[in-house]
Amino acid sequence: MSVALKRPIQILLMLFVIVSPALRAQADGCSRTLSVGWTDIPPAFFRGPDRAPVGVDIDILKAVLAAANCRFETRHMPFKRYIEGLRFGTLDIVMLASKNPEREQYAYFSPAYRRERMVLFTTPDRQDLLATTDLAALSRSGATLAIGLGVWLGPDFAALYDGDAAFREKVLLIDTYPASLRALLAGRIDAMVGDSVSVNYRINEMELAGWVVQAPLVVHDNDVYFMFSRKAVPQADVDRINAALDTFIGSPDYMGILNRYPVGDPADLVPTTLARD
Repeated sequence: MSVALKRPIQILLMLFVIVSPALRAQADGCSRTLSVGWTDIPPAFFRGPDRAPVGVDIDILKAVLAAANCRFETRHMPFKRYIEGLRFGTLDIVMLASKNPEREQYAYFSPAYRRERMVLFTTPDRQDLLATTDLAALSRSGATLAIGLGVWLGPDFAALYDGDAAFREKVLLIDTYPASLRALLAGRIDAMVGDSVSVNYRINEMELAGWVVQAPLVVHDNDVYFMFSRKAVPQADVDRINAALDTFIGSPDYMGILNRYPVGDPADLVPTTLARD
């Protein structure tokens, strides 16, 4: 090949190296491939037959990112760890997140994409706990209680936990719902707090119906969101994804995902903003 031909080819190759990342970002929609944290909390997200995550929340996120033309990769880790990853910018997106002032310091939030009710579970013989209707009565009961690591249970629970040392001493932090259910059956705890849908899913999966029951006490009833790391995700990417989510929520495809998994009445999972419309 002549020198005259080599030079234009070299220039073209250099331009490709310089321009191609920008072109790829434009083609992808988002600025780069985004990392998404998840753990095993069925039916929100759990391992499918090929070990890739499936479930209500991950399926919603997949549909929204596809509509936004954004690529992503998933990272399996404990819930507490991926909350910290988001805080420090080593993880981009967290699903199933409640909103609170502390988290708003380090995360952007999507529009609400579904509803979550954190409720009390106990054994049938604990009639005192099954009759409990507020957090003050739960505190007076002296019951030993399990809650999830890194889980936000609302301002009322936070105020009780921070302000009542005797109550705080009775609260155990346990990482997973199956571990909490086993502790409850073994008598190491008297009750546990968890997402109504997810804990009942585990009760059925572990064949514990009748052994563990849901109490009337609702500890926290709130919408959940996708969180984006302020340190890692550009505002333009957040805006793009949120616009796609706004269009997707309430669509037939969205309701189809809610109907795909055994979650009870899917209408109970739609966010309160949509339920009011």
